[in-house]
Amino acid sequence: DPASGIFGSIAYQLEDMDGVTAGLQDETDAFWTKVGIKKAFNSLGDTAISVNYGLYMDQYSDTALTGSEVERLGFEVNQYFGSSFIMYGVFEMLDLEVDGDTTGRYNGADELTTFRLGGTYFF
Repeated sequence: DPASGIFGSIAYQLEDMDGVTAGLQDETDAFWTKVGIKKAFNSLGDTAISVNYGLYMDQYSDTALTGSEVERLGFEVNQYFGSSFIMYGVFEMLDLEVDGDTTGRYNGADELTTFRLGGTYFF
């Protein structure tokens, strides 16, 4: 909404695969959403503040697994300096749940927390 600066997006993905090797997941789905606000909170330019959430089901293709779920939660700040440069910071937490891991390959793989700081220059 240009007047308030509030924005959002939502996506859903469903994959159904034919001819999958026995034991592998033949159907995966994912859901992702992002909401935020973009306004000129300071004299540098527009600032966008947003949160996102995603849920990814059975995205791992491995004969040792019977199911998987990755939950993603994030917070993001983008500072725009005119139309040529954006500086950003992104904090994300990923939570992994794996079912039927007979190999022990995913033992200890439970949570991942990341922070990214960067910039994009348009020329």
